[in-house]
Amino acid sequence: MKVKKLSSAFVSLILALGLVVIPNSAANAVVEITYSNWQFAEPGRGDKLKALVEEFNVSQNKIRVKTVVYPYASYANTIITQMGAKSGPDVVHLDYDVFLRANQARLLAPTVVKAPKSGFADADKNFIKSGKRYGIVWLSTGYLLICNKKLLTAAGVTCPKTYEEFKAAAAATTNPTTGQYGYAFRNTMNQTSGWWYDLSNFVYGFGGRWTDAKGNPTINSPLVEKAVTEYKDFYDKKYVPQGITATEYRRMFWEEKIAMTLDNDSLPGIYITGNASIKENLVIQKSPFPKDAHSLILIGVSVNANSKKKKEATQFLNWMASDAIQAKIVDALGSSSGGSKKALPTALLERAPYLAEYQKYAKNGVLILPQGAELATNEIQTIVLTQIDKILRTGVSVKDGLDAAQTAVKDLLGK
Repeated sequence: MKVKKLSSAFVSLILALGLVVIPNSAANAVVEITYSNWQFAEPGRGDKLKALVEEFNVSQNKIRVKTVVYPYASYANTIITQMGAKSGPDVVHLDYDVFLRANQARLLAPTVVKAPKSGFADADKNFIKSGKRYGIVWLSTGYLLICNKKLLTAAGVTCPKTYEEFKAAAAATTNPTTGQYGYAFRNTMNQTSGWWYDLSNFVYGFGGRWTDAKGNPTINSPLVEKAVTEYKDFYDKKYVPQGITATEYRRMFWEEKIAMTLDNDSLPGIYITGNASIKENLVIQKSPFPKDAHSLILIGVSVNANSKKKKEATQFLNWMASDAIQAKIVDALGSSSGGSKKALPTALLERAPYLAEYQKYAKNGVLILPQGAELATNEIQTIVLTQIDKILRTGVSVKDGLDAAQTAVKDLLGK
């Protein structure tokens, strides 16, 4: 009995004096979180982005971020499947249409992120749902025409300002027998996410939309039919390489086998990384389509609702959102817009003056989500592109293919 009393008294004394010793390994335990982004695999900037993650890792000793990468073509399906199975990375990059699907399925965790001193970017409002934050902006960018002036000059044409000039320049710089093409866009079903952006550039550029303001499909409207007819003409006349991936045709561009592309603000930097000598021949200007409208890329960073390390994941997002890190992110991306309103670094604009052009025409960007049917984007995209694939490859007419897509999407939406 005395022994028990003494033991109890001894334990009480130790607790009172604060002499309890926590094992050093437990006190200094590092929490590892995983962070997925398809851009880690991209030439040039992928290494820069990984270096930024490592900068976070060495800036403190409580959290270690491990990068995870999947190819863009399969990224969304891979991540959504993993999250739906209650697994997946702790922190995820998502295109905005994928973000909406994930958020509707309650796969994303609400987070609290302190605003940078410059304020959040205008696009940040898209990541606030029912008063709660489900992510921050990683980047938003539109599409401009990227020309190789040397190839155009050799063909006796200049960088086009109108659609007629654009089509003529594509014809003048195309010679499939020698592997030279005037233009490039995705045109295969294994790249549906990127293909949707490329096709939407034609549709928006001719004044069309996938739906009207009330969410009614307008897939077979005269404006969309005109756009798809022109798109098919580029394909049929082989102004574009057929059946290859974006990775392949982007390499062809820096190898000077393609004269023009319509692409986002990261591509000029990727081309220059692939071939430094191409820099002096790059001309970046407004889209040549009749209407001032192009696809808008909006990418966010969110916390997986299944994560067991939400606190640490949110700390990482807060670090990412600061003005100082935002400046480094846009520099690494070579991007015209990040998650804050902080002005682009002077050194970045000196190195990549074309970013000012992307900022100038950012107002022309249109999200690739069908208005009023945003949550059905993936299904609508599949229906439309299945018909476009038939139009390009099986002899189905533009009108018949678009009529079939219109009927299927109306059934999907119950219209």
